[in-house]
Amino acid sequence: MDKIIKQILAKRGIKTETEVSDFWHPSWQKFFHDPYKLKDMKHAVERIKLALQYKEKIAVYGDFDGDGIPGAAMMFLALKKLGAKSPLVHIGKAHDIDEEFVKQAAKDKFKVIIAIDLGGSSFGAADMTQALGIDLIIVEHHIVQHKKPKCFAFINPEQKSDTYPWPHLSGAGVALKMIYALSPEVFEYFKNYFLALTAIAAVHDRVPLRNENRFLVGLGIQSLLKTRDSDLINLMKVLKIKKSLGNIGHEDIFHILELFINIFDSQKSCEFLIDPEHPMSIIRELADVSVRFSNYLNEAVGHVKRHPHLYKKNILFEVFDDLPYVTMGAIASRIFNYYGITTIVIRKGTNGVSRGSARSSEALNLMEMLDYCKSFLYGYGGHKRAAGFKIKSGKIDEFKMKVEEYLVKNFLKGVVPKNKIRVDATISVSDLTAELYANFKKMAPFGMANPIPLLMLKNTSLYLNETEVAIKDETGVITGSVDDHLIKNIKPGSKHNVAGHLALKDNLLYFKIRSIKSLKAKC
Repeated sequence: MDKIIKQILAKRGIKTETEVSDFWHPSWQKFFHDPYKLKDMKHAVERIKLALQYKEKIAVYGDFDGDGIPGAAMMFLALKKLGAKSPLVHIGKAHDIDEEFVKQAAKDKFKVIIAIDLGGSSFGAADMTQALGIDLIIVEHHIVQHKKPKCFAFINPEQKSDTYPWPHLSGAGVALKMIYALSPEVFEYFKNYFLALTAIAAVHDRVPLRNENRFLVGLGIQSLLKTRDSDLINLMKVLKIKKSLGNIGHEDIFHILELFINIFDSQKSCEFLIDPEHPMSIIRELADVSVRFSNYLNEAVGHVKRHPHLYKKNILFEVFDDLPYVTMGAIASRIFNYYGITTIVIRKGTNGVSRGSARSSEALNLMEMLDYCKSFLYGYGGHKRAAGFKIKSGKIDEFKMKVEEYLVKNFLKGVVPKNKIRVDATISVSDLTAELYANFKKMAPFGMANPIPLLMLKNTSLYLNETEVAIKDETGVITGSVDDHLIKNIKPGSKHNVAGHLALKDNLLYFKIRSIKSLKAKC
């Protein structure tokens, strides 16, 4: 094994012969864990099978994001294949189960509701299902802050009492496990499609791509590469992104797909994933929606770039009046990834309710911060590093002050440390070869907990030409790309240490710079 690759794996805790073998050759036996190890799974599966046997009506209720929508679509398709009587799929408009939906479900004689990727904080709706004689099965993966709702079954690998080997599945990932537990035959029938949807959900929700997640996302990529005639493939063709799927930056492709799912009407997005065939005219129309979404992202990031005071602060806190609220999560992620600072963005609502999204460094637990500020919120949920919330529109300024109060209490001078740049290997320009790039591709899929290898080139000379830069050391020269906010760190006539990623564009290797440090000239 290449010494650079060996060093990178060791830094990620992959050291023994068995660990290395499992990383390069993951198997179903090793990484597709028994779904019945999830608490309440057996209980939930028995209830669903009973409903199928006695033709009781089952409803699927999904969260409205790029995790909940694919998860709900998979569950609906599985139930339909299993012969469910008039199954219903509904995508909510908030991160909680709508109590009005529960009332209507009772009127329509539904006996089981399966909630996908939400429900852990839906206490009112859960109590209502019990009162109305509906069995609620919650399929969740978000951190359980306090108590859990009273429901028929609560399936969540993150709950403290759970013993599942890998607690960090996406919501769709947990739904996939339930489908397999219900019927391995149905799972096998939909396997390629469901794996692709699970991969999109995992990338959307930024779950750590290790263990079972890495295995499932890797299979999802293979499924998309093999499949020729699905709607997702046709959408990728129209967007001209399928040819990029096999490159190191494939996670960008999944972001485009999950952004499409997010920006379109949530219910229609789910119906799109459920219906096996659509005319190309509709595919092109939906592709236009994805392009529009990208424009929203560029507009938001451009706004921040034009106002440097926003990202030079300890925390980026910004309120938007005109961008769709479903873009907030993607905008928060894009800004955080670009500048590396804790980001909170809010879409101000016109009905007294605004929606926000937050991303943070490893130093800040967003769920604890939002819990501290909960008096201003209608609700919140998510993970330590990524969270969403609903807020009273008239309380945004007070909420901001409460956030700052929390930071002062918990961090020196209220300053949240940025994520440290963790260099995987220090190398020379001559080490940046096609062989190294090929080895990096084998390490994919990349994402949380398995990032694209970050390489350090020391004592280099940089020669800037607009957005490209020539990077030269004693062993050779390579072309690089540099973001505009880093250009100021290039000092003519000085030597620099640069960290970045090896990438491929138009079949040529280049170095994507992530950080630049100018070295003082020796006297």
